[in-house]
Amino acid sequence: MGEPGIPWPMLPEADFSSFDEQERNDYKIAARAVHEAIDTVEPISAGFRFHLRAMTRVSLLHSFARLEMRACSFLEITVHADDRSMDIIESNEATGFLASKLQQYGYLSH
Repeated sequence: MGEPGIPWPMLPEADFSSFDEQERNDYKIAARAVHEAIDTVEPISAGFRFHLRAMTRVSLLHSFARLEMRACSFLEITVHADDRSMDIIESNEATGFLASKLQQYGYLSH
Protein backbone atom coordinates (compact mmCIF):
# COMPACT_ATOMS: atom_id res chain seq x y z
CA MET A 1 0.00 0.00 0.00
CA GLY A 2 1.27 3.50 -0.79
CA GLU A 3 1.48 6.61 1.30
CA PRO A 4 -1.82 8.07 2.56
CA GLY A 5 -3.60 9.78 -0.29
CA ILE A 6 -1.48 8.11 -2.98
CA PRO A 7 -3.03 4.98 -4.49
CA TRP A 8 -0.51 2.12 -4.66
CA PRO A 9 -0.64 1.71 -8.47
CA MET A 10 0.67 5.26 -8.87
CA LEU A 11 3.95 4.42 -7.14
CA PRO A 12 6.69 3.26 -9.50
CA GLU A 13 7.97 -0.30 -9.44
CA ALA A 14 11.29 -1.92 -10.16
CA ASP A 15 11.75 -3.00 -13.78
CA PHE A 16 14.14 -5.91 -14.30
CA SER A 17 13.00 -6.63 -17.87
CA SER A 18 16.28 -5.43 -19.39
CA PHE A 19 18.38 -7.73 -17.17
CA ASP A 20 19.86 -10.85 -18.71
CA GLU A 21 20.03 -14.07 -16.69
CA GLN A 22 23.52 -13.34 -15.31
CA GLU A 23 22.45 -9.86 -14.16
CA ARG A 24 19.36 -11.32 -12.49
CA ASN A 25 21.55 -13.83 -10.64
CA ASP A 26 24.06 -11.12 -9.68
CA TYR A 27 21.21 -8.95 -8.41
CA LYS A 28 19.75 -11.79 -6.32
CA ILE A 29 23.14 -12.47 -4.71
CA ALA A 30 23.86 -8.80 -4.01
CA ALA A 31 20.33 -8.03 -2.77
CA ARG A 32 20.34 -11.03 -0.44
CA ALA A 33 23.72 -9.98 0.98
CA VAL A 34 22.53 -6.41 1.54
CA HIS A 35 19.27 -7.51 3.18
CA GLU A 36 21.16 -9.88 5.49
CA ALA A 37 23.63 -7.11 6.37
CA ILE A 38 21.12 -4.39 7.31
CA ASP A 39 21.67 -3.43 10.92
CA THR A 40 19.58 -0.26 11.22
CA VAL A 41 17.64 2.04 8.91
CA GLU A 42 17.20 5.74 9.56
CA PRO A 43 15.22 8.34 7.64
CA ILE A 44 17.19 11.08 5.88
CA SER A 45 16.00 13.83 3.57
CA ALA A 46 14.05 12.20 0.70
CA GLY A 47 15.14 8.69 1.62
CA PHE A 48 16.84 6.38 4.09
CA ARG A 49 20.32 5.54 5.34
CA PHE A 50 21.07 1.87 5.78
CA HIS A 51 23.73 1.00 8.35
CA LEU A 52 25.23 -2.34 7.44
CA ARG A 53 27.22 -4.90 9.38
CA ALA A 54 30.98 -4.72 8.75
CA MET A 55 31.09 -8.19 7.18
CA THR A 56 29.46 -6.89 4.00
CA ARG A 57 31.84 -6.85 1.04
CA VAL A 58 32.09 -3.39 -0.49
CA SER A 59 32.05 -4.91 -3.98
CA LEU A 60 28.62 -6.43 -3.25
CA LEU A 61 27.32 -3.08 -2.04
CA HIS A 62 28.45 -1.40 -5.25
CA SER A 63 27.02 -4.22 -7.37
CA PHE A 64 23.68 -3.92 -5.57
CA ALA A 65 23.64 -0.13 -5.99
CA ARG A 66 24.43 -0.31 -9.71
CA LEU A 67 21.82 -2.97 -10.46
CA GLU A 68 19.13 -1.51 -8.19
CA MET A 69 19.47 1.93 -9.78
CA ARG A 70 19.21 0.34 -13.21
CA ALA A 71 15.97 -1.43 -12.24
CA CYS A 72 14.68 1.57 -10.27
CA SER A 73 15.59 4.69 -12.23
CA PHE A 74 13.71 6.72 -9.61
CA LEU A 75 16.26 5.83 -6.89
CA GLU A 76 19.71 7.28 -6.27
CA ILE A 77 22.01 5.08 -4.18
CA THR A 78 25.28 6.20 -2.61
CA VAL A 79 27.54 3.64 -0.96
CA HIS A 80 29.72 4.90 1.89
CA ALA A 81 32.39 2.20 2.07
CA ASP A 82 34.27 3.84 4.95
CA ASP A 83 31.43 3.40 7.44
CA ARG A 84 29.52 0.59 5.69
CA SER A 85 26.39 2.59 5.07
CA MET A 86 24.27 3.25 2.04
CA ASP A 87 21.93 6.15 1.30
CA ILE A 88 18.92 5.50 -0.91
CA ILE A 89 17.12 8.62 -2.10
CA GLU A 90 13.87 8.49 -4.05
CA SER A 91 12.79 11.00 -6.69
CA ASN A 92 9.70 13.12 -6.13
CA GLU A 93 7.49 10.86 -8.25
CA ALA A 94 8.53 7.88 -6.12
CA THR A 95 7.77 9.42 -2.72
CA GLY A 96 6.51 6.60 -0.52
CA PHE A 97 8.13 3.76 -2.49
CA LEU A 98 10.99 3.19 -0.03
CA ALA A 99 8.87 3.47 3.10
CA SER A 100 6.40 1.01 1.63
CA LYS A 101 9.12 -1.52 0.77
CA LEU A 102 10.85 -1.09 4.15
CA GLN A 103 7.57 -1.72 5.95
CA GLN A 104 6.92 -4.75 3.75
CA TYR A 105 10.34 -6.20 4.66
CA GLY A 106 9.93 -5.38 8.35
CA TYR A 107 12.61 -2.68 8.64
CA LEU A 108 10.07 0.02 9.52
CA SER A 109 6.96 -0.29 11.63
CA HIS A 110 3.64 0.86 10.19
